[in-house]
Amino acid sequence: MALVVSTLAALGTAPATADPATADPSVDPPQPWHLPLSRYADAPVHASLPTGASARRDGTAVGVSPASGNQETRFLGTGTGFTAGSTVHIAVTRPDGQPYTGSYPQTKTAGSDGSFTWSWIWAAGDPLGTYTYTATDVSGAVVQTTFTIVSGTGPPPAPAGSELMFDAASAPSLATMKAWLASPYRTVGVYVPVAPGTDDRHDKVQSNLTAAWVAEVTAMGWRVLPIYLGVQAPAACQGHNFWHLSDNPATAREQGAAAAAYAAGSVSALGISASIPVFYDMEPYGSGCSAPLQAFFDGWTTGLHAAGLRAGAYGTQITVMKDLAARLGDPAYHEPDAVWVATDSRTTATTGFSAPPDGSFVGQRANQFRLGVTRTYAGVSVNIDESVVNTGLLTGTPPTPQPTVTTSALPAVTATRRVTARWSGTAPPDATLASYDVRTRLGTPRGRLGAWRVKSLPATSNSLAAAVAPGRTWCVGVRAHDSAGRVSAWSAPTCSTRAVDDRTLTAHGWTRQRAAGTLTTSKRRGVALRLKRVHTGHVAVVVRGATRNRLRVTLGGKLLGTTSVTRRSGRHVLWLPVHAVRTGTLVLTATRASAIRVDGVVVVGAAAR
Repeated sequence: MALVVSTLAALGTAPATADPATADPSVDPPQPWHLPLSRYADAPVHASLPTGASARRDGTAVGVSPASGNQETRFLGTGTGFTAGSTVHIAVTRPDGQPYTGSYPQTKTAGSDGSFTWSWIWAAGDPLGTYTYTATDVSGAVVQTTFTIVSGTGPPPAPAGSELMFDAASAPSLATMKAWLASPYRTVGVYVPVAPGTDDRHDKVQSNLTAAWVAEVTAMGWRVLPIYLGVQAPAACQGHNFWHLSDNPATAREQGAAAAAYAAGSVSALGISASIPVFYDMEPYGSGCSAPLQAFFDGWTTGLHAAGLRAGAYGTQITVMKDLAARLGDPAYHEPDAVWVATDSRTTATTGFSAPPDGSFVGQRANQFRLGVTRTYAGVSVNIDESVVNTGLLTGTPPTPQPTVTTSALPAVTATRRVTARWSGTAPPDATLASYDVRTRLGTPRGRLGAWRVKSLPATSNSLAAAVAPGRTWCVGVRAHDSAGRVSAWSAPTCSTRAVDDRTLTAHGWTRQRAAGTLTTSKRRGVALRLKRVHTGHVAVVVRGATRNRLRVTLGGKLLGTTSVTRRSGRHVLWLPVHAVRTGTLVLTATRASAIRVDGVVVVGAAAR
């Protein structure tokens, strides 16, 4: 039995490990099957009675639901009426009256409303019977509750409209699949081949998983659900030794599309039904990476749809599901067709999650309610994860294949007058590429982006060049038409900005110089450069050479940030943090009496208000 907190939160600290991105790209590191959800749980917080707080005795209580269960049950408990912010001491007594010596949090901290939550799960070796849970706070109040664990194992039954599924780190043998027809499961999740250099599966060989295996287990009456476990969250949010996503949303979207293309090939080669979504397994991660994760799943979904397959997303409520839920209803976002929520909840409900909200993905949900349990049927034992799956998820209609187009990212800042956009497209097997629509838009030196202009190009074209004047932003997006009349989605816009020349800035206390172009220089503290009527939220300053000076940058009187020092010669583009778009005068103020040479300002275009 193990007492664990019931609310998952921030990413725990992981041991320092090598990043696969720096390793031999032909070698995929061995991985665990799944990261334990407990690694992302809140640790108990130790606290004492806050200064000025008064102890509380009346109305203190602890409760648990359900009152009894079997070895599969997660007992959920609450404490109420305790002294706000104080430490609550916990003691657990076994059925024989002796103190429980297993691992569990022996203190909890009451919240501002005097409450806390807890949960309990039976562990192998613990005795059956009635346990007593006692809580004591600084007021001296002692309250307790009991719960009973009765004999009995096996997964709970699936509710109407759903069925049970299992997945294992390695696809079981045909003999095991035949023996397990005696089990309550009728769907099996399998880890399909992953692109080399991105493979984060525990078992990268999957010796049993072949097209013949899929055909035979399907003939036995099994459904096969494909799982793709490739690159994981950016390294800044995921400390495990995985291959990692880029933290740049545009690049992450391309990685999602690339993963979808490889997954489509794997599913097709194995002969897995196109009615069942292909699920991307994204293991738990910490905060701060929502934008690249959302972009990745946008690329994953559009890529699979283009291949005529349905897209699924697997992850926890507080990571993948929370990030996907934030984009529900966004017409510019391509959400997956189905979700598979990792909860380890021990219940077979597919609603009531913190994310995604009820009313979304109706009939297209799965709940992984048990992790790492060994089950035995017909004398054959396998360590598995258990899930409940809506039947509609397994019997959906696959989308019509669409043409696809991928646009290479433009350099964010260009120092040259001419910029070239490049792209490539593919058509479904029953058609050929017919043409491309290329849309472009220009931004002014003060950051306002104009309307899109669209032109048609033949299928033989794969590039378009444009002259970009100083201060201008040029953006490009492409879509493809095929011979069957189908049209792809627009590719994600990619933009390149040429810096505003330093001579455009109003200068007081600065000196204009010529040195391979022009420079505006100063050694004085507090002097400023200004550019009026700027409309943006993303700015960079271009400097030449090494400098210890820093420029404090404001827009419309609001601080955007302060530039960093430079230690080498050459041209440096110093980006400031991205902010909400605003309009006003851009002001660059020197913060030190040290030489600095400004070559220009990059004002990234934003749509005009």
